[in-house]
Amino acid sequence: GGGAPGEELTLQSLWAAALAKRRAEYEKLKQEHMIDPHEQPASDLEIHNPLSQDEDSPWQQFFENQELQKEINQDIIRTYPDKEFFQRRDTQELLLRILFIYAKEHPQVVYKQGMHELLAPIVYLLNKERVAEIDYREGDLVSLVNNEEYLEHDAYTLFLHVMAHTEEWYIYSNNKGTAADEESMMSPVVVKCKKIQHILLKQKDPQLYSYLEDLNIEPQLYALRWIRLLFGREFHLDDVLVIWDALFAYGHDFALVDHICIAMLQYIRSQLLEMDYNMCLRRLFKYPPVEDVSIFVEKAMAIARPAPPPAEAAAASSTSSTTSSSSPSMSASSRDTAQRVPVEKRSGVTAAIKQLLEDPLERTVTDLKQEVGELKETQLHMANRIERIVFILQDSLRSSAGNDTDMEPTLLAIAELKQIKDILGGLLPPDTVPIIQPRE
Repeated sequence: GGGAPGEELTLQSLWAAALAKRRAEYEKLKQEHMIDPHEQPASDLEIHNPLSQDEDSPWQQFFENQELQKEINQDIIRTYPDKEFFQRRDTQELLLRILFIYAKEHPQVVYKQGMHELLAPIVYLLNKERVAEIDYREGDLVSLVNNEEYLEHDAYTLFLHVMAHTEEWYIYSNNKGTAADEESMMSPVVVKCKKIQHILLKQKDPQLYSYLEDLNIEPQLYALRWIRLLFGREFHLDDVLVIWDALFAYGHDFALVDHICIAMLQYIRSQLLEMDYNMCLRRLFKYPPVEDVSIFVEKAMAIARPAPPPAEAAAASSTSSTTSSSSPSMSASSRDTAQRVPVEKRSGVTAAIKQLLEDPLERTVTDLKQEVGELKETQLHMANRIERIVFILQDSLRSSAGNDTDMEPTLLAIAELKQIKDILGGLLPPDTVPIIQPRE
């Protein structure tokens, strides 16, 4: 339409102003923190010399900065060793400057191992989409945003926004308190790990949750790295960018992270359920190759999507359920007519269902269903524990060389445990003929 050019001009001017502001801010930070006494005039040699102990000496600050830069650089040189781009000296120096300036500007966090792996995908993507000076077109929004000259400036700005929502995951708790106040002593990332396993996984997959609990696998052992690095160590870099697209699109607080963790656990659940403690940890530490990581995004979105309230779900299916159950002989044309009744004509049915759901008896049934669910969860938990005991006993017996007659009661006891386990696991009916008795 006729208004489009004006809108594009306004949009471009807004982008230009915002980018100019951020880029100027970063340039100022570089001048402030990238101190090199070799390039400064020596006005007072008592202060301005490498041996000076004066706090105001630029050399003191220079040596402190060098220690921090050395720490950061140890991580940078190990970043994506299979990618030539990250082995280039100019790339490593760019990463170092950004991480160093971030550390200086955020003394409450400074630099923590892992931050380089949050910055790397940002720089990698900006480099792929950069517009070289030779191709730069004045007045073009894409050229303005992806100007190669300001790749470092823009990477810092984007990294700043990512860290605004992940910074607390790099803060270690130093609080001292009692066991009753245990949660307040935990760092935020540990609390998040525990929520993922002890609340979300328990709700979505009770069997897998119980199994991991039986093995005493603490969630922070595997989830802490997943969370802090936003899955950067678990998948190939280009796949990580696919997941990040979803994380950024879903919300600034990275709420989808929790649900992607659940999707990843459920993807390998069949493997985990057949593994012992050591094998489980190995699988969680070294996630298997995945052809298309978008399956985790789709699964996470499905998990995150709240289920409709019972009243709404019942109301949505009320017409089809009442017509099919009350009159089995109703003709197809009659059913079609009933299903096409306008919403306002069905308000009486909706009201009746709502009243039913509010009935004390119905609430009692709901409570009972919840208790049954909890009992089933306990049942699976106990079955898994017994299975572990059986495995330990069998393994112990195999490694011992005792008399066959002396071992018979023990072997029968194992058979008894197996039977109980199968009954609890639902593989055998509760009235299965009796438990094997030892001979006298």
